[in-house]
Amino acid sequence: MWVCRNNATAHIMTDETGDHQTGESTRSAAPSPISMGRRGALTVLGAAGLGAAFSGSGSATGQGGRSTPNTGNQPWYEWEADVDAGENGLYNLESLEADHTYTPSGDADVTVWCDGEGTYHADTATETISSGEEPMAILQDALDSLEDDRTTKATVRATSDLGVSEDHDVHGVDVPSHTRLDIAGTVTIDGETGDVLSMVGVENVHVPRLTVDGEASRAVFADDSSNLAFGRLWIDGVTSQGVRLEGGCTDVQLDTAYVTNTGHHGIETYDVERIQIGQVLGVDPGSCVLLLNETFDASVGQVVGENPQFDYATFRLANGCQNVSVGRVVSRGGVRGLSIITGTRDVTVGEVNVQGASKAGILLVDVRNIKVLGGVIKNTDGPGVNFWSLGLMGESSEINEGVTLANLRITDDRDEPEQPWAINERGACLYNQFINNDVRVPGSDGGSDDDEAGRIHVASETTVVHGNVGGGIDRGTATLEPDASPAARVEGISEHYQSTLEARTAPSDGAGASAAWESYPEWNAESEAWDLVFEWRTDPGTSLEVDYVVDQPGTTVERDVDRDAIWEDGVQSIEPGTYRVVAEHSGKVLEVADGSTSSGAQIQQGEWNDQPHQRWTVEGEMDGRQGNFTLTAEHSGMGIAFSGADAVQGTPEEYRMERYENGFQIDVPDGRLEVADASDESGATVRAGEWEGGAHQIWTFERL
Repeated sequence: MWVCRNNATAHIMTDETGDHQTGESTRSAAPSPISMGRRGALTVLGAAGLGAAFSGSGSATGQGGRSTPNTGNQPWYEWEADVDAGENGLYNLESLEADHTYTPSGDADVTVWCDGEGTYHADTATETISSGEEPMAILQDALDSLEDDRTTKATVRATSDLGVSEDHDVHGVDVPSHTRLDIAGTVTIDGETGDVLSMVGVENVHVPRLTVDGEASRAVFADDSSNLAFGRLWIDGVTSQGVRLEGGCTDVQLDTAYVTNTGHHGIETYDVERIQIGQVLGVDPGSCVLLLNETFDASVGQVVGENPQFDYATFRLANGCQNVSVGRVVSRGGVRGLSIITGTRDVTVGEVNVQGASKAGILLVDVRNIKVLGGVIKNTDGPGVNFWSLGLMGESSEINEGVTLANLRITDDRDEPEQPWAINERGACLYNQFINNDVRVPGSDGGSDDDEAGRIHVASETTVVHGNVGGGIDRGTATLEPDASPAARVEGISEHYQSTLEARTAPSDGAGASAAWESYPEWNAESEAWDLVFEWRTDPGTSLEVDYVVDQPGTTVERDVDRDAIWEDGVQSIEPGTYRVVAEHSGKVLEVADGSTSSGAQIQQGEWNDQPHQRWTVEGEMDGRQGNFTLTAEHSGMGIAFSGADAVQGTPEEYRMERYENGFQIDVPDGRLEVADASDESGATVRAGEWEGGAHQIWTFERL
């Protein structure tokens, strides 16, 4: 039997012998038929109708030998001891004789409460609707008792903790239209159960507060419902989502939610229109703290999360979200802080504060008209901001277009910085701009990759890179030689012919004589890339070290673009042919050990030597972002098979390959094709492993 607690308290002052204090005399209290532990607290909440609420022979005159209580010198006592109860002072309740007291709570139409013996009751002002030991059954009875044809909200209030066991017949409730359901206590789950609150095809529902602790499937599920309002939600330990809204829900408001230890997402929407979310806080969610899918016309005040799991972000917008305004995203640890992906459009994020992500601070995939207007991205193991193209539909409409990143501080101040690119724009991109960001990395001269740390990689000549402190599309130090023309040349600063380039330069050491120089970009037809050329205006007669940062401030003129060509050039695809297959994390290639032609020979990674046992014939066809393909080693005509989890040479099999980041994941039996232990060493075993989204599970196909 559950021991339940009522979430209200009535105070009756007594002396050490249990006598009531009156200030004039001490009178022995007669045995009272009312247990304050069972019903008195609820009476305080809803005492206005108490005088008419008695059954049996109970009566109350409100006199008890005096008209008012004596409160002594404690003014608060008068308020607590003489709450109006249908013209009866609470100091005189011991005179009542009643078999049962009906206890409407405040303005509730039905009150659900638990007595001291573990029995739950559903009471109106005049009768008991239901009683029993299963709280959700009683709560459902209370909801079902409300008037069927009402057009305004009726209120059911549960004032006790609700203890739900997987052994109960009823684990949750279906909430009808035009209902205010106020659950003051904690819903505690013993074992694994279904959804706590379910709303399907309803409207005009208000849940001011809800606390769920334990392995329910979801705390709240809503489908095809409208005009839903949630106040304060506190959710711990559910096995799926804390809240799931789907199926065309409209006009939803959620004030504050705290979610932790969820099996999947904290809060998730799918096909929802017009939703306002105040604040969501999440710790250790199984996936995202907040995930919006196919959600339109939304505002989110703040998302704060720690340690999002699997391959998700603290806050993710996906699958065609449109018109979303976000105030702030705060994320610590986990995989990513913010992901905006797969067809999402027209999103503004005011501020981010992301630290310690194991991948990118922000991920942008197949999006349009996204603005991130400030904040800090710090100490990520991947790029501060990462772009790539997935292509759910395989169409040029999914180009990353019109993205603005401004006023961001992107850095890595760890003793051994790991953050590579500050902003890494890859895939199909058009008309993006990265302006007024600070991308300096204090430790970039050691620990991190000097060629990437603090730099901005662009995928398109239409991308604007301007006014960023500490980095641009290229940076470095050039040595200007005396009596030379040019004084220095930096090769390959950009491969985009139709780009506008501009260099910022400054001496990196003192000059012993007067010096002046100019710099300009020059297209190198032989290398098919832009070089940065330095010429002396005033030759000091000695060499001079000059630091430079190259910007791409904008296109010179607006011109027509071939969107299909941008898509084809920017998005990796696989067509039948011969390839080398490269592990993203190591740059090493897939090969058959020792060039063996034997069945069962180990498949591993190794340095590229352009050998037949490193060349793979690929057959199959892409369908959108994925396709089914066979890989056959050129030297043996054999494919990839498995001995346990290890990849070995054997009869060719067909495997599904799907775009991911800048390459493909290869779906094999028991997981994804990966390099064991993410090793960088030649000869490391290739095997099947559980999908983690790691770089050692991503393969690029380079056609030979």
